[in-house]
Amino acid sequence: METVSERTVKAELELHNIQKQINEHQKIISQLQRKMVKVYSMNNSELKTSPLSNLESATEMAKKICDKINITYEEMQSGTRIQEVVSARQSIWYIFHKEYGMTFTSISKIFNKNHATIIHGVKKVEDELYLYRKFDNKTITMVYLEKVCAMMGMQIHKLD
Repeated sequence: METVSERTVKAELELHNIQKQINEHQKIISQLQRKMVKVYSMNNSELKTSPLSNLESATEMAKKICDKINITYEEMQSGTRIQEVVSARQSIWYIFHKEYGMTFTSISKIFNKNHATIIHGVKKVEDELYLYRKFDNKTITMVYLEKVCAMMGMQIHKLD
């Protein structure tokens, strides 16, 4: 007959194995999502398919967006903390990453930033997008995200 401690050890071992399986499945899901994003971005007419021209196209696209929202590309690359610039910059990062499948490193090269800064900015837009959808909380970031989406022929409510 098993003791309580033996059953506890067995249960913990089983739990550990299940957690390992979940982690493996999450890795597979992430890989599939990245592949889907790559296929999507290759089908997008605005961005070309080779890595070098993709970066060049994205840089040109970023410059066009900057012109249309009256913020210079140099301001986007700078370290300014002016809210309008920060919000516009993060919105563009979000679109480039989520809709075009660009890596954080690629985006960081375009905007002369550290990739961790890009990750933070994309997460901030994700958080604000959630609040916007859940509570109709329209922040300045959402205003710029709407503008960027409109310029790129996208709709904000279709973003994931």
